[in-house]
Order: sequence, then structure tokens, then C-alpha cells
Amino acid sequence: ELSTFDVTLTSQCRPSCVAAASILNALEYLRQRLGDAKIPPGVGDAFESNAINMVPGNPDETADEINKARQCLRQLCPPESLDAWPGGWNDLGNKDMEEPPKDQ
Repeated sequence: ELSTFDVTLTSQCRPSCVAAASILNALEYLRQRLGDAKIPPGVGDAFESNAINMVPGNPDETADEINKARQCLRQLCPPESLDAWPGGWNDLGNKDMEEPPKDQ
């Protein structure tokens, strides 16, 4: 359903690339909020590489398509907007934790 939400996603990205982009954006959000120390070295990058390779097609073209979908999704739902949603960073019991810098 997400892949039909925006004309860019609908016309320029396969649904599988939108799904991969959503997962990778969620991982990026967690990395920013929890810090890389909470994700073992190399695991996040390996996961990203595996996500790209799971989508059928030429890996370079798929990576470009996923990156296009990621950019579009970031515009539709910027990471800082997730903090205000129910279940977001502030609702996970993290109110007393110092938030990491947004520019990491």
C-alpha cells in the first residue's frame, strides 16, 4: 500500500524497492536514535547490502531505485516526525535519555 501512496513511488519504484527502502529507513532511524554502539560493527551495512540483493534485478539499478524510494519516503515522513508518533522514540521510555544529535 505504501508504494501507491505517492506518484514518485508509484511511477518510479517497484513495490519491492519501496518495501526495502522502508526497512532501511527504519534501520537508519534506529541507528540515529540508539547510536552505532547498539548495532554491532558491520551488521547494519551487511543488512543494507542484503536488502538490496534480495530485490530481483541488476543490483546497481536496484540500489538506485531503493535510494530514490528512500529519499521520497524521507520527504513523506521525516525521521524527526517519528518521534512525535505514538510508539515513537519519546513513547518508548526514552524521555530521560539524551537524544543523539540529528546530524550524525
